[in-house]
Amino acid sequence: MAKNSLPESMDLLLDTMCNTFGGVMFIAIALSLALFAGQIKKPVRPPENEAEKLEKMQAEQRQLEQEKSQLDSELADVRQKSRAGEKNALPLAAEIAGLENQSRQLDREYDTVEQKLRSAEAKKAHMQERNDTAEAQNRETAREQERQQRKNDSDRRELEKQIAALKSRLKQLPQRKLHFALQEKTDKRPYVAVIRGGELCRLGTNSRVSSAEVKVRLDGNVATLFPQRGYALAMISGSNITQVLPCDRSRHFLWIIVHPDSFAEFVHLRRLLRQYGYQVYWYVERNPVLYYGRSSGYNASF
Repeated sequence: MAKNSLPESMDLLLDTMCNTFGGVMFIAIALSLALFAGQIKKPVRPPENEAEKLEKMQAEQRQLEQEKSQLDSELADVRQKSRAGEKNALPLAAEIAGLENQSRQLDREYDTVEQKLRSAEAKKAHMQERNDTAEAQNRETAREQERQQRKNDSDRRELEKQIAALKSRLKQLPQRKLHFALQEKTDKRPYVAVIRGGELCRLGTNSRVSSAEVKVRLDGNVATLFPQRGYALAMISGSNITQVLPCDRSRHFLWIIVHPDSFAEFVHLRRLLRQYGYQVYWYVERNPVLYYGRSSGYNASF
């Protein structure tokens, strides 16, 4: 509200009262003019009619003066109330301004809280998505573990059947002891071979160099052997053993690394080697490895 200005309701009341007062004055002037014009045009009436008319006009004038006085009093009252309203409007305006400032502050705080709420909802949605993904992965892992467990159970049952069959065969085999010859010192050089998968893979006298049947990977003083395709142990007999193992038996002995999957076949080969005068050093190993270093000699047996 501007300073020294009336409230809107007071302004409307004052405007209405002024219009009413102006209308009354207009009617009075119009009646006066009409009576004046009537005196000129109309014939002169008896004096008693003029006196009556004058009294009526005076009465109307007094009534108009009373209404004017009443309107002036109301106007003064309105002006007084307007001035009192202006005095009371100053603290009211300050209070309104303070409330507006508080409202703007609340709006800013509301915007901040709303922004934090949106951020929290976004984080919650992200966490829910991660939880859903983790749950899906857990379900898939559980299904995979269940499938693996079923496979393991099936494999275990199959192994149990094989063990039972082997035990049954073992009971049917004749019981006899195995005798291995004692190891003796020898000055001969090793002829290296690997038995794996029922095959004899020959490396030869130079164990640092790969052959067609055994690949060698050197790492310092360590050689890792990788058997390829070799000669089937089932095909070896007394008629061809010297062609299969053409080493000089006076200068070399057999260094044989046996994989556990071919031990039964190796037992048959070992008997042939003893029968035909091959000196042998052997051991069982899943991953054939050779270590090089200073040596005072080797051990082998017939």
